[in-house]
Amino acid sequence: TLNQLKPSNFHTSPQVKGPSLNYKDGSNLSKYERRIEEEILRIFTDSDSFYYCPDNRGDITNAVPRQGGELDDRFFWNKHMLRDIIELGSDHAKAWTNPIIQGYVEIAPIKQLDLSLILISRRSRFRAGTRYKRRGLNPEGHCANYVETEQIISYKSHAVSFLLVRGSVPLYWSQPGIKYRPAPILHRSFAENQTAFEKHFDNQLSLYEKVIVVNLVEQLGKESIIFNAYTQHVLSLNNEQLVYVSFDFHEYCRGMHFERVSLLIDKLKAESIFRDMSYSWKDKQGLICEQKAVFRVNCIDCLDRTNVVQTALAKTVLIKQLKKLGIVSPEGDLPKEMASKFQVMWANNGDIISKQYAGTAALKGDFTRTGDRKLTGLMKDGMTSANRYYLSRFKDNTRQMCLDIMCGEIENTAEVAMSDEDDEDEDEEMNNSEEEDKSNVQHIKTLIEDC
Repeated sequence: TLNQLKPSNFHTSPQVKGPSLNYKDGSNLSKYERRIEEEILRIFTDSDSFYYCPDNRGDITNAVPRQGGELDDRFFWNKHMLRDIIELGSDHAKAWTNPIIQGYVEIAPIKQLDLSLILISRRSRFRAGTRYKRRGLNPEGHCANYVETEQIISYKSHAVSFLLVRGSVPLYWSQPGIKYRPAPILHRSFAENQTAFEKHFDNQLSLYEKVIVVNLVEQLGKESIIFNAYTQHVLSLNNEQLVYVSFDFHEYCRGMHFERVSLLIDKLKAESIFRDMSYSWKDKQGLICEQKAVFRVNCIDCLDRTNVVQTALAKTVLIKQLKKLGIVSPEGDLPKEMASKFQVMWANNGDIISKQYAGTAALKGDFTRTGDRKLTGLMKDGMTSANRYYLSRFKDNTRQMCLDIMCGEIENTAEVAMSDEDDEDEDEEMNNSEEEDKSNVQHIKTLIEDC
């Protein structure tokens, strides 16, 4: 079975039962096919990423305010695999079409307050993939590393929900090459980018009414090309339902001062963003109030900086919700037990989302987990960054092909296979290069600086 929704104090190992692989018994699978099949099984069995509701007893694809409607197609990860059954259109077939999401789920009982804190992240199956193989968006407006995260308070008969999303900068861009941090490159004309950009935000606005973009990309250096292009396309769109906020995380939080994210939170409060956005609140009688906007947070990877900022945004709203429920006094803060579990949940969430996209746990996770940034965390981030570099160079092509096959993106599979051949040529050139040693030294220096 895949992960079932259980409280976080249940330590279970998710599994997928399947036939054992034995290629010595006359199997006619090619070496390439074996690699793909083994990797697909590994994605399901080792990633701790897939969830479903047993016997279709709930809709895990939809957030609280959308429960009872159609399944959310973005997060129906096994839809392509079930396409033949779905196309039958039979009521009897529905029992065989249990939707699975990729993402993260944790349910933490807070005994001190007699409630449960729930965190659900749902990764989009559109433009799914690994970090350097999937950047930006496609012509349909779907962007890479798109994740909707829902924080829920379950208290007596009340379900109080808050949604945030993250996603790659919605333009045509990539980061090709074998360097540790290759420079981003923009593709296609301004008009072509604007067309796909508008499709992306038309979809987001239809789902969330209003979008507050929080852009954490560096405004100087390598990332500036992405920052400038994003800003220009937002201005060109000129939609009053799209609010654009830039916050150069590395500039404001230089020297490991991640607590300076509070400057962003204070600015959003001053502009009444939190008040106007609200949140969803449901009881036995139905919907009491509904969230009227969503934060769309991004950095370059939509991982580490994004995790820190989303955690701060979620905490701000959580305190507001607890006060409204009468659980916390008007001047109060998060109770100790809840504060501890909140930090751990969001750190776990960041690690899993990072593993799905980059292959490793998140950077800066010690700050999310404990509220402090220390030298040990910095050193750990250096090792994690080195591991990310290795995975992106030598493992991501196979993983990307498997994800494309799972999601039915056959054309993309051929594209990745071609890029695999290109990478092999680049590896040979790299091995023969006299600059290899200098390059490796520079990589290590950059690892430490980047953290």
